[in-house]
Amino acid sequence: MATIVTQDVTNGDVTDASVMNGNFTAVKTVVNGGIDNANIDASAAIAISKLASYPADASKILYGDGSWAVPTATDTVGYSTTFPGSPTDGQEHIFVDSITVPTYQWRFRYNSGSASAYKWEFVGGSSYYGETDAAASSAAGSGSWSASVTPSMALPRAGDYEIEWGGRGGGNAGGTESYLGLTINSASPGSDYLRTGYSDGTNVMRKRIKLAQSSGHSVALSIQDTDSSRRIAFDSRWISIRPIRCS
Repeated sequence: MATIVTQDVTNGDVTDASVMNGNFTAVKTVVNGGIDNANIDASAAIAISKLASYPADASKILYGDGSWAVPTATDTVGYSTTFPGSPTDGQEHIFVDSITVPTYQWRFRYNSGSASAYKWEFVGGSSYYGETDAAASSAAGSGSWSASVTPSMALPRAGDYEIEWGGRGGGNAGGTESYLGLTINSASPGSDYLRTGYSDGTNVMRKRIKLAQSSGHSVALSIQDTDSSRRIAFDSRWISIRPIRCS
């Protein structure tokens, strides 16, 4: 609806009734159900309390159907070091390890229809990352893995994870191969390793999907050299962890 337009008259004019009736009709058309954004001044500063059924309750919000209600869990995104105790389907939550200085921020969406035991599905966020510049050496003896070396990180929740790791090998003389393995909960890397080339300064990296991991499991690295007469060193080691889904 446009703003009201009337025909002006001045003192002394002999005005036809149709002019006056037209002016009154224009006013009535707008006032009686025709007021819209064009009729309201930008500086009007109309109070929110003028809205119908305004509840004067800070815990309630206005929904698209015109009702005022307290937001449900699916209307808000939480932010904490724990997950909600009674989640609903579609609810989202940002999980952190610290409220004040978080190492990572992981956003999850709860999928009640998931066939997995881990129904909080990762939808975005930063990696949980650790690195160590100082070199660490392999254990003595061919085929022996070293004890776990840094960085060492703990999985914060039970679930399925995507884990990447890497480092730079050095001191690999004599054409031997050396390995940088992923060790979880102090277990042997098994097939979760990557190998250097035959020269110093080789950078290596790998990614693995690790399913059904327990909360608190440590994630660290281990080193192995295939030559019992030498010990390989890896420096600039790093681990990057991202969840797939968690409990």
